Amino acid sequence: MKKKSKLVIGLLIFVLSIFFTVKTSVLLEMVESSQVTRGTEYVCFLTLIPLFIMLMKNYSHSQNEIIIEELKELDKFIDYSVLISKTDEKGRIIYANKKFQEVSGWSLEELIGKDHKVVNSGYHPKEFWSEMYKTIIIDKKIWNSICTNKNKNGELYWVDSYIKASFDENGNIKGFMSIRYDVTEIIKSGMEVERKNTYLEHAAKILRQIGRA
Repeated sequence: MKKKSKLVIGLLIFVLSIFFTVKTSVLLEMVESSQVTRGTEYVCFLTLIPLFIMLMKNYSHSQNEIIIEELKELDKFIDYSVLISKTDEKGRIIYANKKFQEVSGWSLEELIGKDHKVVNSGYHPKEFWSEMYKTIIIDKKIWNSICTNKNKNGELYWVDSYIKASFDENGNIKGFMSIRYDVTEIIKSGMEVERKNTYLEHAAKILRQIGRA
């Protein structure tokens, strides 16, 4: 049981590493977003589900203290790595993990009962969110996009968001769950590169004009 649990945790970390590597490479434009990169991200996402189920089964059927400690370590790893939130059927927040609280600046007590408008920056148009709701409610698929959010202090931050809806046996919405990766530093680095490139292009244009004079 101990070896099996360690193997599953190792696979989880391996799959997460592949996901982060592909996602970061696309965001930094080291590789172009394509069917291959999106397919890789989707496969990684789907692979995580059975691995988590296997790990939870090991946990349920064993009182082994080592396995319990490993699960705690995995929980810490997830809590440190991603922002997780859950809402009821009306979109009211019923849970937000430590990373979500840390990045948004809002405590769990402040978030409970509110919807995600509390972190809405107003940057995205209504069509952006309409497409999200269509994907998760009508198409019943996982929606993914980079969102510009605003923390409690009014500062912008960026998250690579995965959102899905959950339904009961009658097809009625039970709630929503989201997993978000904080990509603020990557986005800011890209903005800085773009700003420098714009400056260099402007300087080169001035030099060309001087040379013609």
